[in-house]
Amino acid sequence: MKKFFTLMILSAFVAVSAFADDSSLGDVKWSIKDGAKINPAKTITLTFPNATGFEFGSTVEIACNLYAADEAPSEDNAFDGIEGTITDGVAFILPDFEVVESTKYILKVTSILVNDVEVIGDTVYTLNFATRGAERQLSWTFTIDGESVKKIHKDDGNGNLGTYVDGNGKTQNNPGDYWCLIAKDTRHYVHKKLNYEEIMLDANTVLPMTEGLLFSIGADKVYVGDTAKTDYQKNLVFNGTKQKMIVPDCKIGDIITINCFYSSKNKGAIYVPNAMAKCLNDGALVSNSQGGDGDADSIRTGSKDAPYKFEVKIDGDVEFIFDNNRVTSLVIDEAKPIVDVNYSVVAVAADDETKILKTYVEPTLGKTNDVAKVSYSYWLRDESGNIYTYGTKGEPFTATYYLGSNDTVFALKYKKIESDDVAVYLSEAEDWFDEENLESPIQLCTNENSAIRSSNGKAAYCAAEEGYQLTTLPAGKYKIRTVLFDANKTASYMPTFMVGSEEVTLSATSTNFAEVESGVIEITEESPVILKQSGNDKQGIDIIAIYATDELPEPDFQLGDANGDGEITMADANMVVNYFLAEDKDSIDNFHFEAADANEDGDITMADANKIVNIFLGTDSVVE
Repeated sequence: MKKFFTLMILSAFVAVSAFADDSSLGDVKWSIKDGAKINPAKTITLTFPNATGFEFGSTVEIACNLYAADEAPSEDNAFDGIEGTITDGVAFILPDFEVVESTKYILKVTSILVNDVEVIGDTVYTLNFATRGAERQLSWTFTIDGESVKKIHKDDGNGNLGTYVDGNGKTQNNPGDYWCLIAKDTRHYVHKKLNYEEIMLDANTVLPMTEGLLFSIGADKVYVGDTAKTDYQKNLVFNGTKQKMIVPDCKIGDIITINCFYSSKNKGAIYVPNAMAKCLNDGALVSNSQGGDGDADSIRTGSKDAPYKFEVKIDGDVEFIFDNNRVTSLVIDEAKPIVDVNYSVVAVAADDETKILKTYVEPTLGKTNDVAKVSYSYWLRDESGNIYTYGTKGEPFTATYYLGSNDTVFALKYKKIESDDVAVYLSEAEDWFDEENLESPIQLCTNENSAIRSSNGKAAYCAAEEGYQLTTLPAGKYKIRTVLFDANKTASYMPTFMVGSEEVTLSATSTNFAEVESGVIEITEESPVILKQSGNDKQGIDIIAIYATDELPEPDFQLGDANGDGEITMADANMVVNYFLAEDKDSIDNFHFEAADANEDGDITMADANKIVNIFLGTDSVVE
């Protein structure tokens, strides 16, 4: 085992006393996210923000295994003596562990001593991370057209701008050989030198993205980094069209990921000319320059920050042309050898990732840089009747994965919905569709919105007059929770379910994706659940769950309203008196027994009539 003697600056008061019996580390916090990529020269820190019962500044000593993901923990990758404090945490300085580039690692903490006392117990603290390859200095070369060049002024060396008379007889400033870049509305002319305010470059000079600068190119503006426009901070913003960015020194097979979104109400786009790179995103297009042939080389960008991936097809500089985009980051993953890899896609519980809720893709053979796409469900149910959810309303329920050089299990982490109710039934509506039956009672919604707005990318409706039986329920109390798909401009879909003799109608409250729930439905014997005929290619059921519940059903009457006219009056009290005195109870027409039993003792007596009078007079409440 390798031992570290890490020197750390301790807090002013170092605890040497024992800690309380109820002490706990609580939830610990890593300085990076699980699965993150990190520079192999960096440091990872483990802190204890939720620790209780320890003295301020108590010493911490950690033992761990740090090993490549394709290896196993062993004596060769075991380390101890990694020191810190309960207040400041413990630092894992990666170069000390001799990690290498472009490798996936697992950091597993095996022991935590606080003031020389073991506190880790049965808890396992594990972090997955990957090291980046050799860091490439990212930079961009911007070009400028001749007409825009004429709008940039040239300094004569004495701080004066020369002039000339144009063809229309107007005096103009002399065109310059440099771009003028300004910030904070202050203009300076500093030839080919950087300072905080401004830089002037010729058309071939490379500009790091990190500078806080503003390009002024004619009427167009390109912002870089932190500028006076705070909403553009840390963005590279192309507010015009056909603005070029060059990523230099690329290699065939490099994957360039541009995270961006459109910068104005005008839709944004990215285009790669001359087949220099292939766009890997869904919805990518083949530009006119390729005559409709070849790989997709352009993509429309959306209103939310998203990754757009391009596979480089040439060795050398790769050009990107932007229309109205704000770039938040650009990452180059260097080309990997093309090898066969196995991958699978599973859904797991976020609170227990060993719990597999569903396998979406069984182990499948692919190749490095292949793109795997899977549609997924909004809800999943486990064997105990818990419902888990993943995905966001308004976003496509699809996940896209890019295959690397190693076998991989991709996991969708579903969050448990806390509820006292137990789900006894869950189904995607499209699962009721029988594709081999041309007269299937269930038909798929064919409206294009269904593919991008519905759970699992599909919705369905009942086309049969006799309806469609979903399941059978034993006697009990239930609630129906469902997502309704309605692609009309105004939501109007109202499907009806028959649960035994109970008719339950639900109503879409919004277009495309409306999550709605019924009241409590009580049945006294085993009963079928039938979806009645409703819907069309633009309206249908997306996904549905039925819960068993202990909630009491809402009464469909008002206590005291003996005649059922919707009001409580003296007429109700009189009807109760007549019913009480009548020898033939059936002779009292339109008598509502449950509503008339105002004191809810199961009998109709003069006490009920008295209570109804008091309710009418306002001296008693409707419910005791």
